[in-house]
Amino acid sequence: MCFDGVAAAMSNLITTLQTGRQQGESTWQLPTWGHEAARAVYPLFVTDGTELRPIGTAFCVGAAGLMITALHNVFESCGPDGIRHPTFGGPLDSRSQTLTLRRGGLAFLYHQAAAEGAYTAHIRGLDSTHACPPSDLAFTFTASRNAFPWLALPLSFAIPQVGSTVTCIGYTGFTVPNRTVDVDLLRRGEVTLPGAYSHRFQAVEARVKHVFTQTFARGFLGAPCFSIDADVPGGLSGGPVLNEAGFVCGVVSAGASSYFAEPSSLVSLIFPTFLTRIRVGMDLGVVKISGSPELADLIGAGVVRTDGSERALAVVASDEGRMVCAPCPDDRTCIYDDFAGLQAGSAPTKIFRR
Repeated sequence: MCFDGVAAAMSNLITTLQTGRQQGESTWQLPTWGHEAARAVYPLFVTDGTELRPIGTAFCVGAAGLMITALHNVFESCGPDGIRHPTFGGPLDSRSQTLTLRRGGLAFLYHQAAAEGAYTAHIRGLDSTHACPPSDLAFTFTASRNAFPWLALPLSFAIPQVGSTVTCIGYTGFTVPNRTVDVDLLRRGEVTLPGAYSHRFQAVEARVKHVFTQTFARGFLGAPCFSIDADVPGGLSGGPVLNEAGFVCGVVSAGASSYFAEPSSLVSLIFPTFLTRIRVGMDLGVVKISGSPELADLIGAGVVRTDGSERALAVVASDEGRMVCAPCPDDRTCIYDDFAGLQAGSAPTKIFRR
């Protein structure tokens, strides 16, 4: 699809996200089942093969089944003994590492219309998960990529303008009655909804308040991010944040109301993931891709679509390996290196890198 076609499709998606919104609402519930965006945005679970535990949201960014969620979803859901932590102390080029869950695995749920007013749920496992520190983002990949029609959301590596409007999408209010949903039936698509499982599909509109070009605060969110003027509900962590054109400009990471003394949340920026290596195996008909290409390679191959903003990034060599540099916006109002810089009123570093 050409850029104009992608932009038009994303603009149409932004329009459909207004479904169910009442005038003046900044947070509203989308249709629980059957919404167009549900082809791209999914509830995320930890599963041991027989039991499901909801942990957040994930979304598709590549028609071949490449997905993104928040890295902290994986860490927090599995506990200190449930995951083999990668080593993040090496050169930046080697910091993209595969995460191995020692107990259970990650899965997502999608649904399809079965009859008028009824839908069939399916659960699909995620085959690999890749951390890409310092960002709070994880890439996941599933072998079930041909099981249903994906809607892949295109990415934007641009830093959103302070004061611009963004829309967060994701799931909250998960209900798995008595934790008795038969996972095998879900895998076969034999569970009819609603009934055995429920959630709320939610949208939150907010404005960009501040941009933090280096990190936010030590021990909290150590990557480039921006704040928004909304307290995003739990469960939306890992969900996409769309800019005014409908491109994914960030990922919901954390509530931050206690830092700002007013409703606030933090959104991780996309650009630090540009060199992330992702283990994949896919046959796209014309092109076969296998191994561990960088996200940049997948963009070049057309697997992941963008708004072209990656052209403004620079990749430079340093003693720590290659680093992605993004330019600081010319208008530096409300732009800081970190939260301490905001408190001190310090100007940001002109060029920032991760």
